[in-house]
Amino acid sequence: MDEILPLSLEATNKVQEPVGCSTIIVNTDEEEILAHTEDALTETMNNYYFVVAHIINDEPQGKYSVKEERFMSLCYAGHLPGYTMNYNHHGLVFSINTISAKHLKSGKTRE
Repeated sequence: MDEILPLSLEATNKVQEPVGCSTIIVNTDEEEILAHTEDALTETMNNYYFVVAHIINDEPQGKYSVKEERFMSLCYAGHLPGYTMNYNHHGLVFSINTISAKHLKSGKTRE
């Protein structure tokens, strides 16, 4: 859980390095670009991979009765696809930009 539980129990975030991502999307007639910085903890350095999936079902699946799905996702080792930047062949593009709290207080949703 990326040190979330220990930090919550201590009620403070001791990370002094920048954590948080940035995303730029360009969508024009000439080009489609998804640029994403993965500004995570240094412990995750070189522990990323891309999942490029092409799934074909024998029978139509889901609300829209599709037989085929294709997607690409940047992944942290040990995490499922969908936590960073992603796109699929339907044209859905999304990215996750995490902002960490300076002071964590377990069990508190607001003050």
